[in-house]
Amino acid sequence: MKRNLFAFIAVAACMLAGCEKAQENGEDGTGGGNASAFELETSTEAVVLDSSKEGATAVTFTWTSGSNFGTGSAIEYVWEITTASDADYEDAYREELGRNITSRSFSIGELNNYLRTNLLAMDGVEETYKVRVSAIVAGSDVDQSDEVTFKATTYEP
Repeated sequence: MKRNLFAFIAVAACMLAGCEKAQENGEDGTGGGNASAFELETSTEAVVLDSSKEGATAVTFTWTSGSNFGTGSAIEYVWEITTASDADYEDAYREELGRNITSRSFSIGELNNYLRTNLLAMDGVEETYKVRVSAIVAGSDVDQSDEVTFKATTYEP
């Protein structure tokens, strides 16, 4: 009888130690895995748009992979851009980028046309823009998004 009691205590201690380790690593106890912070970065804070350099890279946005929390579900990325004065992205231009996308670059000509067409930027006026990228996992309501800002002055092609 004592032998069974010691065996039970030993098994319970091992199980307890395993649970504590999972909590220290940030796991949720349901096999969800670790959730790391989702981060978005820009290569520059101010973009000089010059018609004589239309083919040069103006800006590159990069972000970390989102987490599917151990579910095996695909992660879809959503890109939003708006003026800095649009507090809640109500008037943002939104694109669904799809899967396995962790960066987006614009040449000077592309960014100029993009801002003029999608956000109706006024030529010759410096504007501050903000970009938000979100990692969306089907069936999850966890917010995985980050935001950066940059300034640009468009020109008439």
